[in-house]
Amino acid sequence: MWSERKHITKKLHFVFSSTEKARGGGTTLWRFLLSSPGREVWLHYSSYAKSLWEDVSHPFLHHVVHQGWGTYERAPTPFPWKNTKGFHFSLIERGDVVVFDSREALQQLALPLSRKGARLFWHMQSRERVLRKKLWIVPWDIRCYRRLSGIVAISEFVKRTFEKDLLYPCLGQRIPCEVIPNGISSTFERIEPTHEYIVYFGRYEGYKHPLFLEKLGYEVRYIGGTGGCAVPVEVPKEKDLGWMSPQEAAKWGDIFVFPAIEEAFGLALVEMMSYGKIVIAFRSGAFPEIIDDGVDGFLVEPFDVKKTRKIIERIRFSSELKQRISSAAREKAKRYRGEEYRKRFWESVDRMVNGEFGKKG
Repeated sequence: MWSERKHITKKLHFVFSSTEKARGGGTTLWRFLLSSPGREVWLHYSSYAKSLWEDVSHPFLHHVVHQGWGTYERAPTPFPWKNTKGFHFSLIERGDVVVFDSREALQQLALPLSRKGARLFWHMQSRERVLRKKLWIVPWDIRCYRRLSGIVAISEFVKRTFEKDLLYPCLGQRIPCEVIPNGISSTFERIEPTHEYIVYFGRYEGYKHPLFLEKLGYEVRYIGGTGGCAVPVEVPKEKDLGWMSPQEAAKWGDIFVFPAIEEAFGLALVEMMSYGKIVIAFRSGAFPEIIDDGVDGFLVEPFDVKKTRKIIERIRFSSELKQRISSAAREKAKRYRGEEYRKRFWESVDRMVNGEFGKKG
């Protein structure tokens, strides 16, 4: 194990750039990873995010709270180089390894940290943030990306997006990238529903198109919220159940619809599969990497109401089909066990620290 290599002396830093409003899968993922790190880790976050981390502790985990650091959610100006007030750069030294959680963190901190001689890595969890407003922000992004020593992408889709749309055309250089699919914490036991709604589960974000469910003609319910959304969507209040855990969400029905376009991974989708739910998702983004259409879930072309309705009717009128898909979904979800993800991620960190990242063994 990499944590047993005694010659490693440089510090490992994780920079979390959201605030207390963060509700997405990236926050869930980092909380899971850092609840049991393989070696000493310094976790950096703003005082505005303190409530998100107060319950995460480990003898190897050192919390570094940057009082008043604006982060991208509280930044006073749109110019990254002016938004670093409150961040204590003196705590990161030459040769240290820094892992960022977002493009915005890179924009703010990559240049000053690279000048200090730190080695920078990006845990790329979002395709949408990579390309947002790229026409005017790319020149600054390019300067930041060129300081990277490597990237961990959560899906092949995210890796392809970065390489196709930014890396090759803009940077003119290759940055080592390893794909490590997300992991979930689950019992992988079927949860029988106490309700029979068609359910949406996730943030009410524009590119996730939750209101697609309104077109299906069934009784639907929405589970989630708008916290951390760039383009929040207002769902019908009488159908909004608010935010709840995946286990609680699984009790509201057996059919979950995920109508996102170019989703980076689909953590909520895998969570529902792990509880034996039937998932229907758009054939877009990383969903085809996860779902084997007609075997462990269903894929439809974006906004295809007719096909989605047909699948729902098939499921409701065939207990054999429902049971078969449910069992296969649980088995597929086991590939994304949290412990396997944690193991692979810390192995990649081992390669970061030892200068072996991206090298084929």
